[in-house]
Amino acid sequence: MGVAAVFDSRDPTSFSSGIHDSTTGVGVDVVLNSLAGEAAATSLKLLKPFGRFVEIGKRDAYEGGSMSLAPFLRGLTYSTAHIDVLMLEQPVAARALLETVAAALPSLPHLPATVYPMADLNEALSYMGSGKHIGKVLIRTSAVDASDTLPAACGAPNDPLFRSLLPVLRRGCNANDTEQAARHSGGMLCDGGRCVVLRDASGLEDAELERQLRGAAVVITRCPLVATWATTLGAELALELRGGWGPLSSRVLREAMRHRGSGHVVASEPAESEMAEVSGAASWLPALVADVAGVPSVDLHASFDDYGLDSLLLINLAQRISTKLGRRLAVSSIQQHDNVANLLEALAPSLSTPPVNQKQLRVLCLHGFRASADLMRIQMAPLLGAIPEVLAKRCTFVFVDAQRPSTGPAMEGIPPEIPTFEWWGEPGPYDETWKRGFDGFGAALHDLMADGPYDGIIGFSQGGAVASLIPARWVMLFSTITPPTPAELEAVGAPKLDMLYQQRSFHTFDEEEEYAALCKDMVSRFNETTTVLHTEGHAVPKTDATLSQARMFLEERLAEG
Repeated sequence: MGVAAVFDSRDPTSFSSGIHDSTTGVGVDVVLNSLAGEAAATSLKLLKPFGRFVEIGKRDAYEGGSMSLAPFLRGLTYSTAHIDVLMLEQPVAARALLETVAAALPSLPHLPATVYPMADLNEALSYMGSGKHIGKVLIRTSAVDASDTLPAACGAPNDPLFRSLLPVLRRGCNANDTEQAARHSGGMLCDGGRCVVLRDASGLEDAELERQLRGAAVVITRCPLVATWATTLGAELALELRGGWGPLSSRVLREAMRHRGSGHVVASEPAESEMAEVSGAASWLPALVADVAGVPSVDLHASFDDYGLDSLLLINLAQRISTKLGRRLAVSSIQQHDNVANLLEALAPSLSTPPVNQKQLRVLCLHGFRASADLMRIQMAPLLGAIPEVLAKRCTFVFVDAQRPSTGPAMEGIPPEIPTFEWWGEPGPYDETWKRGFDGFGAALHDLMADGPYDGIIGFSQGGAVASLIPARWVMLFSTITPPTPAELEAVGAPKLDMLYQQRSFHTFDEEEEYAALCKDMVSRFNETTTVLHTEGHAVPKTDATLSQARMFLEERLAEG
């Protein structure tokens, strides 16, 4: 194939030294990169002066990753190969390029390929995830027989979880009628209503999810969003399972049926085999991850990115963990819990079956320095307006003005005739006076807490600092500065604050903004954080990439209740 040397991309140190030796220390002219994290940064350093770095994978770019500018002092060029953008922005050039490639295809040698039948899809994914193949891995579909299948939302009559429901849900129904209904109507009759079994909402648009859930009397799911939606659409029982996905014990079924009519109920009872595997996961999971990564051992707290686990390797890892547990583990779960320690914690089963009834949620929204509740509503509109109606109906967003009018000019761009307020500050210019002047803030904090409790709090800038001091289950902090010190709070009579920074937290800010150091300080204070970087300065971001991640965090918190 004309390749002078081959190196293992999973070990940045190894391929760096190998390429360095192969080129006698000179480096290469071009890097076509599909790696992420440390491996991408290592590849950049391998370029000779005036070399070109072409980003193909774009994973770091999509996730808002950062890269040192130091290597570019050697006159390097960085660009992304993004066919979508080329077709949208320069359609004539894109067409000419693709026509050139199409015309040359008949004379080009065929790429090596390994072909699997559709029945061996799992084996094909494992082979591809191993990183040992050259060329393409293809799936042959022509031999697949077309046959009628049940809708995704229906539990088939031979599904073990579905069958475990039959004895309890048949009340008043003929057993044959019940099973016939399951086969032909995509559901099961239970006291005249339909039972829908839907693990999660993956890949379903809002309209399709509503279609599948509408009219269901009982919904069984692992997804809190599905359970919330089902309850809103009138389901008598939305049973959210946490832990195993298999036959339900009579204990869980009795508990669930006892709460029929209560709406959203949570039950957690892993299968015995899963309990045994999960309880011993600490002994086998690190070794399994090390094997997939191709390294002798792994640091429990090092991210999967650090070991070069790209999307294909994560698929392989998810399959092997699923085989070990005896149930499916989604790749998204591994990405969400991005190291071995977090994944072990996520796999740990809960043995309780607490009923959790739906309630109206309250979310406090706090504006920044010399702004107002009305301005905060405008800033939050792109985020809050995108929340599905099923969640928005059960949530009250409480916007409040700070306790005192602004003692100086507001942020640039806010007309002087608009009333603005501040949580603390001194008379004078906008840029400096927010650091002092805490008189009256203690009383304001008392008032905010007295109006609680709150399920969550959203704050921007100075409002985010206030949000971090108020008890809630979670906080979303946009370009948040640090709050007054404990001594400063005590001096103004603020309430005694216990268990600070224990909430689930979401942080977003611009690394180049003036207050980035304070934003990073706030991230470091919380134990459980999600951090998203943007490039829009000291502001609530408006780009789709950032808002989609903020919306995901918010929807998950609201769905949890």
